[in-house]
Amino acid sequence: MVSRNDAVDGGRRRSIFEEVAAERSAQDARWGGPALDDLHGSYDWVAYLVHDLGKAIAWPWDASTFRRQMISVAALAVAAVEWVDRGDARDARELVDRTSGEGNLGDLP
Repeated sequence: MVSRNDAVDGGRRRSIFEEVAAERSAQDARWGGPALDDLHGSYDWVAYLVHDLGKAIAWPWDASTFRRQMISVAALAVAAVEWVDRGDARDARELVDRTSGEGNLGDLP
């Protein structure tokens, strides 16, 4: 049986997922989508995520900034998963070896 609190939390979670999806679309529009994403490797994705995580901590701490950055990090994590899923499984090792650490990390905002 679903309690009222579970329903409220489920609605809140759905709203958060919608924000992440909207941010993911905005990132594609800003950075060029899969065509650019596929030029990066696993090390690049980790660097991008760490960079955005670092922007979440500001002094004085601000809940709004933290929340906004967590939405951005979640959307970026989705992009990384999409990148993995677009790679052909039998060529995954080659894709990682060829691109990891070779991306355009200097392009970070």
